[in-house]
Amino acid sequence: MKFSNLLACVVLCLSALSLHAQDLEAIKWGKIPDADLKMTVYAKDTAAEAVVLANMANLTYNLVTDNILLEVYRHRRIKILKRSGFGQGDISLEYIHSDRDQLISELKAQIFNPDGTKRSVERKDFFEEKVSEHVTRIKFAFPEVKEGSVIEFKYRHTYKGRVVSLPKWYFQEEIPVVLSSFQASIPDYFDYVVMQTGVPPQVMNSSDVPPPVGSNIKLKHYMFIASNMPAMRPESFITTMDDYLSSIKMQLRGTRPNGGYEPYLADWKTVAESLWEDENFGKKMKRKGSYEAANIALQMPLDNATTPESKVKTIYDFVREKMEWDGSHSLYAFQALEKAFEQKKGSLAEINLLLVALLKANGIDANPILTSTRDHGATFDTYPILSQFNYVLAHVKLGDKEIILDATNRHLPMGTINEEALNGQGWLVNPAFPVWTPIKANVSSSALMLTLKIEESGTLKGKESAIFEGYEAADYREELKKDKEEAKSASKEKKEEEEVASITDAIQYDSMSVVDQADIYKPLRYNAKIHIPDGVTMNDDIIYINPVLHPHFEKNPFKQTERLYPVDLPYPLSLKYILNLDIPAGYVVDDLPEQVKLVLPENGGQFIFLTQQTGNRVQVTSTIKLNQLHFEAEEYPVIKKFFDLILEKQQEQIVLKKGGTASKDK
Repeated sequence: MKFSNLLACVVLCLSALSLHAQDLEAIKWGKIPDADLKMTVYAKDTAAEAVVLANMANLTYNLVTDNILLEVYRHRRIKILKRSGFGQGDISLEYIHSDRDQLISELKAQIFNPDGTKRSVERKDFFEEKVSEHVTRIKFAFPEVKEGSVIEFKYRHTYKGRVVSLPKWYFQEEIPVVLSSFQASIPDYFDYVVMQTGVPPQVMNSSDVPPPVGSNIKLKHYMFIASNMPAMRPESFITTMDDYLSSIKMQLRGTRPNGGYEPYLADWKTVAESLWEDENFGKKMKRKGSYEAANIALQMPLDNATTPESKVKTIYDFVREKMEWDGSHSLYAFQALEKAFEQKKGSLAEINLLLVALLKANGIDANPILTSTRDHGATFDTYPILSQFNYVLAHVKLGDKEIILDATNRHLPMGTINEEALNGQGWLVNPAFPVWTPIKANVSSSALMLTLKIEESGTLKGKESAIFEGYEAADYREELKKDKEEAKSASKEKKEEEEVASITDAIQYDSMSVVDQADIYKPLRYNAKIHIPDGVTMNDDIIYINPVLHPHFEKNPFKQTERLYPVDLPYPLSLKYILNLDIPAGYVVDDLPEQVKLVLPENGGQFIFLTQQTGNRVQVTSTIKLNQLHFEAEEYPVIKKFFDLILEKQQEQIVLKKGGTASKDK
């Protein structure tokens, strides 16, 4: 870059910094500009129900006290534009109260009406409640919120001791943000790394500043400012909004004691070694006494395992069938594996660490894998930060073959993990060779076939059969299991009706048989006799029928015309639907839906909709395949069009006409 261009760039950056600094200086507690009070619509987003006028944090270390004390001063101001935005006036703040590690103090709140009148929230209206053994929540609501109100509150959040992860700061929210700033003055003793997601703030600046009066500790000042940030409203098929919201997180990288440097973030190998020595992780698997009863009970079924892979399957099925997951997420097993096995119930970590322990005890090369659930956020492989993980899996290596196991879902076969853990990759906790490894999803599929005839009353009657595999099968097995448990005291006929109801309530089932419900290694099948009252519309000599009686999607999950963040599907899909419809005597086909074939680029997926007439039978076939799981924001129009077409074809009708001449086959 030429010096003149570089100089111009520096001047522009300094000008922007100066401008934003002036904006920050103009925001004073209780001083609401007339333009903000009179605002009725936010010009940059006329659909907004509310807008954040200012959201500011100033973080400092208190260097006067004997203990290390981190203080974060917060000031937040919101304009309410519509009744649907009144919920912005319900505030909830949390802090960790054990050993007074944290404290929220100096809390003030006030509301301003468009006529300039204001009212403060009284101290008696701040309510404290203990959420858990360690967490306290402060709740309050702004009184008499109206369309046009401006609300603001401020407080001090104090943290005692060395803070490894500074509070994460979001520049974007579900409503637009006019101005957001995060500033931090940190002693040079602490070395923090800045991690960022989403669109970067317009100002990202750090500089050395003189020590405070009475101190010789050097400080580094960080400034992050963003303005006019658009709303990020939740969309379908996404991991978590946290992955795409503009935000920063500062993580302790090391300290500088006595002029030296001590890293806090060790390398991945050191972290793996420490986990294997952790009382609630590796040592749980090392101590044979911690899982001895489980291993003894395992030996009889293992007698029939003749190959390494069959041995892995036997151990996996043993844990999957014996243990029930309590639904909790944690990397650590806080109770003995033996106790969890005795109770036949445990946490995620207790179940899958027991699985790893039993695999290793029986000669299988197995180790844990750490990952993050889709709603917990993406993982970073740059720094060994354990807080990014909240899910434990088991990894098995058989020669050149690798298998990832998750024994928490009784309906998933070996090699298929819970949908919520399908987040792209995981970290293998192997002290000898810790690596990141991809976590791939298996295809989920369904195939339905209906053979129907139209009775004089307008009722559709006939047969239906279906085959489900993968996550589709697991979901239906779980629903059928729940329905069966609820119907234990009912008659056999009542059980069948309730089992059917779990599959669909749009069609009435006269009888049904479910095949291979208990064998999760086989597809789930059912065969049924059905009827659909008022299944067609009869108008004089014309019959209208919507051929897609089992729509794959009730509505388009992609409604917005454009999208600012990627689309992430959890697993590949293969969905097939076939309708065979007998034409009543005396009728001919007057119109059939147009055939269509849409193929996504690079074999990303396809939608094929075919119609044909053979003699007195019409056949409609709909096939949907989605192989590509990730679509960047610029690819959004492609996937939106894909679903638009599916929904469009699901609405089209077959038209039959009494007498007359049949239309040409399509």
